[in-house]
Amino acid sequence: MSASTDLEALYDTMCDRGVVHVANMGLEVHRSSLRGLKDKSEDRVVVREFELGVLIAVFDGHYTDELSDYAAGVLLQQLCDRICTNASRNGFEDLSAAVEEALVKGIEDFDASLIDEVMQLFPEGAATNWADPFWDDSGEVFEIIGYTKEDPRFRASRRALVGTTALVGFIDKEKQNVWVASLGDSEALLGRVVDGNLQCVPLNDLHNASNPAEVARIQVEHADEPSPIWYQRTLGQLTITRALGDYQLKVNNDLAGKVLSYAYPSYIGVEDIEDWKKRGHVNPPYLSLTPTLQRHALLPGDLLVFASDGLRDALRSLQAEDKKARSVLVLAGAGTSDVASPLASLAEQLGHDLQPLGVGDNIADLVIRNALFGTDKKKMAAELALVNGDPERYRDDISVIVLSCG
Repeated sequence: MSASTDLEALYDTMCDRGVVHVANMGLEVHRSSLRGLKDKSEDRVVVREFELGVLIAVFDGHYTDELSDYAAGVLLQQLCDRICTNASRNGFEDLSAAVEEALVKGIEDFDASLIDEVMQLFPEGAATNWADPFWDDSGEVFEIIGYTKEDPRFRASRRALVGTTALVGFIDKEKQNVWVASLGDSEALLGRVVDGNLQCVPLNDLHNASNPAEVARIQVEHADEPSPIWYQRTLGQLTITRALGDYQLKVNNDLAGKVLSYAYPSYIGVEDIEDWKKRGHVNPPYLSLTPTLQRHALLPGDLLVFASDGLRDALRSLQAEDKKARSVLVLAGAGTSDVASPLASLAEQLGHDLQPLGVGDNIADLVIRNALFGTDKKKMAAELALVNGDPERYRDDISVIVLSCG
């Protein structure tokens, strides 16, 4: 067996990919998710067709896949049901209102349910006095939330403790509009060719500490405190400023430290929470559960790309963020009538030749391959395995969804 064949076999073990055919809309939705240099992927991608259109989503879990996996399995169906219920209630006369309420409130309600499930385990529920010294006894807490992941109570507590970003798009059955709701820093892009020129339209806001608007929002919400952003992280912990879960950054410090921290392992320790108190951060939430929403009209030939932030990281050799966004669309097949020119230029910037798109190829998968290594087998080997067993080497999960509205 050749080294090239071995690499492809390794790639197959690390990648989950496929093409979803949405027959009643004439759509092919290409999806691919490549695991990073770790034991398990924390990304999930979902495509769900229903009578009013199609929902697509990228969930990028952090530190674990527990909530991204749960959201992929539960939240998308809830949103489908909610859109249908809303549309039916208004006689299908205002689909936009039905979709917008469903996406925003549906995501908020799903997130709130994560902590509600934990509160329901306690005799006094959300009215519990978490400052009571009674809860200093970890044994009392474990008796209520359970001890291991085999216990459904403990799993519910874990889902509130851990977190994930959410990027959810809905395309109506007539392919006239796309709505995108987002929490976190995954990215949705629209590519459209106008007069031979590629236009790149961002479809969502990026919610991270590198976004001045997000930093300003948090500082206004906590105007009587020192800035909740340091080291370009929310409370020094997360680069993102909105997410599902991560309730230690959303509830009071006693609940965060005395109860949620025992749904171990926690990436936030009790010592971190004590540090927040000393800094004066005692007025949660610091992480928002409210998604931002955009709606854009679609035209035949438009190309849509949804991706986790691992793709943006893979294009780190392209310094400008707008150049990265345009490059993602070019890799997905968007461009002028002479696509060879932008592809050749991009290959030079990335430092490797690009694999051409062939008939029947998975476009989303090709985007990942070309972003990382193209036809360069040495780069491919480096991106798929630890180099010399170096435990410090890191590459994030990369997930991509591509569809054309042609």
